[in-house]
Amino acid sequence: MPDRVEPCLALLKPAPPVGPDWAYEIKWDGYRLAIHIEPKGVRIITRGGHDWTHRFPTIAEAAKTWACRQPSSTERLLC
Repeated sequence: MPDRVEPCLALLKPAPPVGPDWAYEIKWDGYRLAIHIEPKGVRIITRGGHDWTHRFPTIAEAAKTWACRQPSSTERLLC
C-alpha cells in the first residue's frame, strides 16, 4: 500500500444526475480522511496528506478494533 491514496472528491453540479444508472449523495461539510491500519499502529491522514491522528484519538482507538485482515510486514491495509 502506498503512503498516500488520493481521495475521491465531490464535484459541484447544478443538478443531480437522472436515470437508473446513476447514484449521488449530498455533499456535507466535514473532513475527508483516510485511515491507515498498519502493523505499527493507526494513522488518520487528511486529503492534503497531513497526519491528524492526534486530532481524532477516539476514532484511532476504534480503528484498532476493526475486523481488517492482518497486513504483512510489507503491505498496508486501508479500510
